[in-house]
Amino acid sequence: MPLHWIEISKKNLLNNVASIKSKLQKNTKFMAMIKANAYGHGLDIVSKVLQNQVDYFGVNTIQEAQTIRQLGINTPILITGPIDIGDINLVLKNNVDICAHSIEYLQSLVKYPIRIHLKINTGMNRLGINPQELKTAITIIKNSKIIPTGIYTHFHSADSKLMSTKKQLTKFKECVTVYKSIFPNSMAHCANTSATLTHPDSHLDMVRVGLGLYGLWPSKFVEDKSKIKLVPILKWVAKIIQHRMLTQGESVGYSATYIAKNNMNTAIIPVGYSDGLDRRLSSKTHFIGRVAMNFSAIDIKKSKGVINDDGYFEIIGPTFTADKIAELIGTINYEVTTRLNNNIRRILA
Repeated sequence: MPLHWIEISKKNLLNNVASIKSKLQKNTKFMAMIKANAYGHGLDIVSKVLQNQVDYFGVNTIQEAQTIRQLGINTPILITGPIDIGDINLVLKNNVDICAHSIEYLQSLVKYPIRIHLKINTGMNRLGINPQELKTAITIIKNSKIIPTGIYTHFHSADSKLMSTKKQLTKFKECVTVYKSIFPNSMAHCANTSATLTHPDSHLDMVRVGLGLYGLWPSKFVEDKSKIKLVPILKWVAKIIQHRMLTQGESVGYSATYIAKNNMNTAIIPVGYSDGLDRRLSSKTHFIGRVAMNFSAIDIKKSKGVINDDGYFEIIGPTFTADKIAELIGTINYEVTTRLNNNIRRILA
């Protein structure tokens, strides 16, 4: 048995998918974004649970797509990150769709019978062709072996800025109209979790849901407006490996950054920053002293609610959530989960 592990709640995961689906029109497809090891929750676990619950999986690399196929899962996959031209045969072998993100990249694909989703830049200004390049892209596709399967864009502020999202959506819909007049069977999609829950006019043919799957809210604005209940699916638990009484004036951890003001009960857990426990949690909340590479110290008195009767410590869970950790260290909840080491054992609970 490992000394620490991650539990993934199947019940909560399925609840989140069903709750989000309740917001969709009957014919709107559902893409589950499971890139970055399913936002740290475990690519293999999440893809197995959802393979018959969703219409598409979204990943970022060919390696992630291969992992899903090696599990015997046949759900359609879109790779949203760039694919090196040398990996095109792997793409074809694994029967996945790819993102076509520039005119130059499209031209490199013309001899391959490969399914592409043409990405349109409507304001994010990362990947994607600009709207004025659309006619050039259409001409290239028409004179190639490329299979035009989708057209999509990405919102930069759907969790907070209504007007800019509407402007992006309007720009995208104009491109969709032109593209579908030539390729009517291509799916149009643009809604991430935030847009799915707050901008129903953005659902189009398919939505792409990431954060919502895992019960991670993009913002308070989205949570308040959605009127559905999403629940976190991840719990990270560690066994306490040693108890220690510190006397007043003693220190704990590297550089003696924490000095006990009184006699106190402490405990050591075999988890540190190499596992994804952020070093910025050092001497915050129930952690005392420096979070080290493989070990961390905790204050027993401050740990009420996160130590259970069996002596296990809840690193992330219902009491000490990813949101609380993110707030403490000045980041976002899904940075907290995506940085969890892939080697930590994940268990479906």
